[in-house]
Amino acid sequence: MSDKANTTSVGANDTWNPMIKVVPRTLPGTINDSNRGACDWGWQSLFAYGCDKNVVVIDIVSFRVLQTLVGHPACVVKVKWSLENYHHSLGSPYSLRLASADQAGNVIVWNVHDGSVIARFFKPGTSGVGHLEWFPSQQASRDLLAVLHLPSTIILWNANTGTSLWQKVFPEPLKYFAFDPFSLSGVLVLGQDHLIHVTDFNTTHPPGQANPLTAFGIQPNDTVYTLEEPPADVSTTEVSTKSRRFVMKLSNVSGKSKNSNKSDNAKRPSFPDTGVKQDESSLSDCIQIRFSSSCRHHVFIIYARSILIFDMEMKLIIGQINLERNFSPFMQIYSCHQRNILFCLHENGSISTRIRRISSWISCNSQDSKFHFLDSVSLSPRSSSDFGIGSDVLDNANGNPDESVNSWASPEDIIYDLCYQTDSIRITKSCRVIGFGCSPITESDIILLLSDGRLLKWRLMISPTSSTKSNVFDASIIDSDIFTNDKSMYSLALSKINGVGNEMIKLKDTSWCSLSDLIAPHVPIRHYATDRAEKVNGYAVDMKMIMTALYCGSATKPTCLRMCPPLTTKNLSFYKPLIAVGNNSGYIQTFDLSNGFLTREFSALTVPIKGIEWIGENRLLLYGHSNASLNSNTYRNEIVILDLRNGFINKIRDNNESSPLESVKVSYLRQYFIVTFKDRPLEIWDLQNGSLIRDMPKNFPFPTSLVWHSSSNKKKLQNSDTSASLDSESSITNEALVSGQQSSSMEHFVYISSEGVLYHFMINGNTIKDGSKIPGGGGVSTVNDMVWKNDLIIMGDSDGSLIVWDLKARLSRVVQSHRGSVRRLRMSPGKGNLKVALLFNDGIDIWDALRRECLNSLKINKGGLQIIDIDWVASDKTIALYEDGCMRILDATLNTATSPIPLNDGVPYTSFNAYLTIPKVSFLVKQLLQHQPWNEIYGFSSPIDAVKLKDCDLAETVMQQLSLLPDGMTNFLENAPFGTAQRCLITAKLFGDQSETEFWTVALHYLRKAHLNRNAETDAKSNDSTNNSLDASLDTCFDLLRNRKIFRVDHAIKLLLETNPSDDNYYADSLRACLTATICTSGAAQSTVKLVATNLIANGRIYEGVQLLCLIGKNVDACRYLQTYGEWDKAAWLAKATLSYADCYDMYRQWIDNLLNSTQEDQAILVALSLCDFNKVIELLYSLRLFDRAILFLEACTEFKVLELESKSLAKMIDVMYEEYIRHSTQIGNEAAAEYYKKQIKTSLENPICEASS
Repeated sequence: MSDKANTTSVGANDTWNPMIKVVPRTLPGTINDSNRGACDWGWQSLFAYGCDKNVVVIDIVSFRVLQTLVGHPACVVKVKWSLENYHHSLGSPYSLRLASADQAGNVIVWNVHDGSVIARFFKPGTSGVGHLEWFPSQQASRDLLAVLHLPSTIILWNANTGTSLWQKVFPEPLKYFAFDPFSLSGVLVLGQDHLIHVTDFNTTHPPGQANPLTAFGIQPNDTVYTLEEPPADVSTTEVSTKSRRFVMKLSNVSGKSKNSNKSDNAKRPSFPDTGVKQDESSLSDCIQIRFSSSCRHHVFIIYARSILIFDMEMKLIIGQINLERNFSPFMQIYSCHQRNILFCLHENGSISTRIRRISSWISCNSQDSKFHFLDSVSLSPRSSSDFGIGSDVLDNANGNPDESVNSWASPEDIIYDLCYQTDSIRITKSCRVIGFGCSPITESDIILLLSDGRLLKWRLMISPTSSTKSNVFDASIIDSDIFTNDKSMYSLALSKINGVGNEMIKLKDTSWCSLSDLIAPHVPIRHYATDRAEKVNGYAVDMKMIMTALYCGSATKPTCLRMCPPLTTKNLSFYKPLIAVGNNSGYIQTFDLSNGFLTREFSALTVPIKGIEWIGENRLLLYGHSNASLNSNTYRNEIVILDLRNGFINKIRDNNESSPLESVKVSYLRQYFIVTFKDRPLEIWDLQNGSLIRDMPKNFPFPTSLVWHSSSNKKKLQNSDTSASLDSESSITNEALVSGQQSSSMEHFVYISSEGVLYHFMINGNTIKDGSKIPGGGGVSTVNDMVWKNDLIIMGDSDGSLIVWDLKARLSRVVQSHRGSVRRLRMSPGKGNLKVALLFNDGIDIWDALRRECLNSLKINKGGLQIIDIDWVASDKTIALYEDGCMRILDATLNTATSPIPLNDGVPYTSFNAYLTIPKVSFLVKQLLQHQPWNEIYGFSSPIDAVKLKDCDLAETVMQQLSLLPDGMTNFLENAPFGTAQRCLITAKLFGDQSETEFWTVALHYLRKAHLNRNAETDAKSNDSTNNSLDASLDTCFDLLRNRKIFRVDHAIKLLLETNPSDDNYYADSLRACLTATICTSGAAQSTVKLVATNLIANGRIYEGVQLLCLIGKNVDACRYLQTYGEWDKAAWLAKATLSYADCYDMYRQWIDNLLNSTQEDQAILVALSLCDFNKVIELLYSLRLFDRAILFLEACTEFKVLELESKSLAKMIDVMYEEYIRHSTQIGNEAAAEYYKKQIKTSLENPICEASS
C-alpha cells in the first residue's frame, strides 16, 4: 500500500457546490515524442502544450486544465500564444488566442475561451511546419502569423481570415527562424549549413525586395564565410566590410546560385580549448537559435554540448558556453529580457540558470558621480571602435573585481556563470523531457513538461543574505517630499541602497514579483579617488530554484476506468463526480471531473489492474492478474479493497493459480461479489466480511458474461416465501428485496455460458438458489458483455449483434450493429433511462435499448488511438478512455469534447486572471487597482461602496475577483512608495498587459529621474552623470533609452593595435590606429577627412564614412547621415554617446516622428519618455486615443511634480481626456469616478493652467 501523491493543488475545493455540472471536456494523457518543444507560456498567464493531436491549456496558478483543444489530424509540433502588446479597452478586451501547427502542415488559430476555431490554413505541397511566430508589431496588425512551411517556404498569414499576405520560397531547406526583439524588420533564418539575415521583414512584400538577404556560415575552425556570390552589379573588390576580423559579401539568396569557391574566409579570435567536439560547431547540428532579449545584435546558437554567442553586426562569434563532460546536453534555452540571464533546459530534465558576468570597469574623472553601471552590448565591439568609441559594455576575461580600472575586456570574453541547477529527473521509456516555458511577465517562474503528462513548476528565489537592488521596491527618493501628505508609507523595512537608509519591503508572498524585483540590474562600482578600484560588495547573488506546483495527468498504459455511483437525492450535499482509472503498473488514480483535478493516486496492486468496482462513496474494489513468471502456466490473481480517504488496502485475494481472473462483479446492494475465471467455474464471495461463500463445482458451466440485477427498491415484504421465476419482472423485484426476518436481502444475477445458455441464480445470505435456465437461440455468437435494467437484458456478442430480451413481454430481438465485436456495454444512469453505450474496436455507439435503434455513433479513423474503456458520467454524457491516457467527456452526440471556459461562475477560481473574467469586471478591477482619486484614502476595505456600484451581481463578482489577488498585493498597493505609476506597473503585470508593462516600466524610471533632478535643482536635460546609478535600474532591453555611453578613444586605438599580424586586416587596422591617434591631436586634415567621409557615404560605405566623421568631431553630421540611410537605431545610439543634450534631443524628436510614420507608436512614446518630455508624452497618448493611460500618467506626473504645461491647447486636451475617461468609467459601472472627473473638468475650465500645474 502506498499513497504516491495527492496532487490536489490550491485550486481543489474544500467546499463543494452541488450545482456544478460535468461538462464535455478532455483530460490530457501522456505526450507523444513528436510533441517535443510544442509548449508556450503566454502573457495571458496560461501555459499551453501539445498532447498528441490535442492542445492543452493550463492555469499556471491553480495548475488545472482549463481547456483542451481538439481538431488537429496529426501530432501537434508548435504552439504559440498571441502577443498582448496593444492597448486594451472595452472595444479590444483581453482575449485568448492561440496558434498551433501539426506534422501534416495544418495551422489552426483557436479561440481558447470556447474552444472554437478562428481560422485554419494549410500550404499545399509542403511537408509540415517547422516554426511559427506572431508578427511582433501589434500596431500594424494583431492578426499576422509568420509560419515556416517545410521545407523552405515562409508565409505571412492573416490569422483571423486564413488568407496569405505573401510567401517567400527559399532555394534550400530551412529549419527555424527567429524575430529580432530589437528590430521589427529583422529576422534570422536557420538553413542547413548557414544563417540568412532578413532586414526588411514587413507586411507589404516578401523579404529580399527592399534589402538584399545576407547569408553567412560558421565553421569549426573559427571562420565566418559567405555561401553566395554578391549581386552582379557589385564587384568583389567593392563590397564593403564592417569588421576587421572578417570579410562578408552581400548576397541575394533568392536570385543567385551558390559559388563556394568565391567565398572569403577570415580568422576569428580563437577560444580556449574546451574539449568540445569539432563537429558540434556545424549549423547542421544546431538545435535552436534565439536572439538575446537583453543585448542588441546578440544571437545564441544552441548545440547539444555548447552555446555560441554570435554578434549579428560583426557576423562574429564573441562568446561560448561549454558543458563539462558530466553535464547533460542542452535541449532548449530561454533568454530573459529583464536581466541578462539564461535559463537552460537539459535532456535529463534539470534547469540551469546562467547570469552574465559583470567584469569590466568604467573609469570616470567626474568627482560628482558616485557610481557607474555597466551597460548591455547595444552595439558590437567592432562597431564601437569603428565610431572611435571605446566599448564600455564588454566583459573582461577573468571577471576579477580587483583588477585595474583601466583594464580592457576582449570582445570574445562574454561569460555566463552557472549560478544554480535543479536536480535531474529520472528518465525512463515513459518519462522523457518534452520542453519548458518561462513566464514572460515575471521571468522567475518556469514550467517543465514531461512525456508522462507531468508538469513541474519551478520558481527562482533569492537568498535573503544576497545584496541586491530592486526596481519596484527601490525607494532611492524616500527622503524626498514626493508624497508630502503621507510619509507613513515609507515606514517600511527596506535595504540600504545607494547610501540611503532604506530596507526592502518584506512581503509574505513574492510570487507576483518579477525577475527585475529580485535581482539588481547591475552591480554598482565605486570609482577610485585615491586608490584605483574597490571590490564590489555583494557581487555574488545567492539564488535557488524550488518546485512550487506539480500537475499529474493520467498514468501511462491505462487499462480501465469506472465512474462513481450516480447523483441521487441522498448524496446531493456531498456528491463529487469522481472517476477511477487503473493502469498497467497497478496504480489507481481518481479525478474530479468537475474541474479536472487528480485527487488521489495510489499504488494498489502488484499486477496490472483489469477492473474497478465502486463499493461505496470512498471505497474501491480492484482486481487484476499477471503471469507469475516467464514461461509459466500459473497466474497471480489479486483482489483488494482500497479506502480512498486514508489509502488503507485490504487484500481479499493474493494467490498464484492455474487460471487467470477474468472479472469481478459486485452486486447492486453491495453485499456480494462474484469472481469469474477463464478456465474454471466462478466463485461467490461475501463483500461485508471478505469470505468465500461458494466455489462452484468443476462441472459448473464457465460464464462468458455475468450481470447483477439493478434493483433500487428495498421494501420489506411480509411474505418471504416467493417462487423464483424469470417470467415476471415484478416477482424478481420482490424476491430481490425480501428482507423479512433475514439479515440480508436477496439479490439476483444471471450469466450466459459459452454455449449460449442463460442461467439465473438468487443469493440470500449463504443460500444460493438456482432459478430458470433458458437455452440459447440460433444466430448468436459468444456474448462478450451484458447489462440488466428494469425488464430488459441487453447483450453484445463477438459478431457485433445486440440482443435485447424483454422479460415483461417475453420477447427476444437481435439487431446487427455492423461494426464488429462488441467489447463493452454500459447502461446509462437514471430512472427510465434505457440508453446503452457500446464499445467497439473502432469506436462507440449510443443505442436506445427499448426502440433498438442507434442514436449516435463515433468512429475512429484508421491508425487513430484505440479506446480502452467507456462509462457514463451523467445520463446524457459518456467518457472514453484512450490508450494514451487521454479521457474525453463526450456529449450525447459523441461529437463534442470541449466546452467554453466559464466566466466568473460555474467553477470557483483560486487566482485572478483578467482573461478569464468578463471585460466589464476586469476593467473595473483594473481601475480600482491603478488609482482611486475619488476616495480620500486609497484602499480596499469597501471598494464597492466607494465606486457606488448599483448592480449587486457585478458587485459580488468584483469582490470575488479582488479576493483572488496574490497575498500581500493589496497591502503593498495601498502603501506603494511611488504612487500611481508604481500601482499601474504592478497592475499591468498582474493583467498580463505587455504594452502597459513596458510603458509604466519606462515611465516610472524617468519620473523618478526627473523628480531627483528637480529636487537637486539641476537641469533634467543636462549632460551630468549624476543619475547614472538610477539610469542603470532600467532594464537593459531599453538600451537606446538609457544614459549615454562614454567616449573611449584610447581603448579603440588599443583594440586596433591588438590585431594579429597574420590577420588580413592587420595593415588596415594599423593605419586606422595611426589615423585615429593623429586626428585626435591635430585638426589640419579635418577638411580632407570630411571630404573622404562624404565620398565614402555617397558610394555606399556608410559605416566607414560615419567613423571618419566621428573622429573629427562631426557627430551631428554622422547621426544625420545614419538617419538619411534608415539606420535610426544606430543614429540614436551615436546621439546618446556623443552629442550634447540639445542636439540629442533634436535627433530623438526626429526619431519619434519616424516611428510614428512607421506604425511604431508605442516605441515613439517610450522615446519621448526617455527625453523626460512629459508634455510630448501626453500629446502622443491623446493623439493615439489612449485616454485612460493618459489620465493615469497625468496623475503620476502630478504626484512627482514634474509636469509643466506649455500651452492652453494641452489643457484643453486634458479636458477631452477627462470626458473620455468619464465615459469609460460609466461603462464599467464606476459612478464615483465619473462624478469625480466631472468636477475636475469644471475646475479646469475655471483655471486650466493653474489647476493642471498644481
